[in-house]
Amino acid sequence: MKFLLNVVMFGALMGIMAQSGFGASIFVEGSFGRLVDGNGIDVIDTPGALGLCDAFTPGTTTCTGTIDNSDIFLWIAVNDVNGLQIATDFAFCSDRNTADAGDPVIPGCSDLTVNQFLGQNHLEILEGLLIDGVEHTFYTPQAGQPGSSAFSNPSYDLISDTPEPASFMLFGGGLLGLAAAATRRLRANAK
Repeated sequence: MKFLLNVVMFGALMGIMAQSGFGASIFVEGSFGRLVDGNGIDVIDTPGALGLCDAFTPGTTTCTGTIDNSDIFLWIAVNDVNGLQIATDFAFCSDRNTADAGDPVIPGCSDLTVNQFLGQNHLEILEGLLIDGVEHTFYTPQAGQPGSSAFSNPSYDLISDTPEPASFMLFGGGLLGLAAAATRRLRANAK
């Protein structure tokens, strides 16, 4: 049973890595916290805001007029008492479109106005396409863009508009059912 669960978990991890592109940091809409590297050391990335637009405003090349209908990823500088950046916090919030019931709300991100968005280092890109029913937006910042780093080449897989928790429960229940059936079959064959 333990072996079977390890195989299922390894397969799920490989599936996520294959979809996201190996090496990309994966963030799910509704999350926030401190950015750290693989060793748990604070990361210093360029502060700013990234707008993930559902669609560009007709006749323009940006989504400035539609930021209320976009997801937002923020890189927030954490400074020491002397004003020197020592770390970076992040927040990945949903749009403020009330039609998206159940979207997580993150204060300071979900309530960001268009003027606040435009008043900082910002970039706007189209949201990615659906992969297995989930939107994946791949973003690799250039120097000076939000999320860029002088010390590394970060790459991000921003996952938004994920299925609601009930879908995850249903999927998880299905996986547990498959694991139980496989265990019964293995035990029956062993006898």
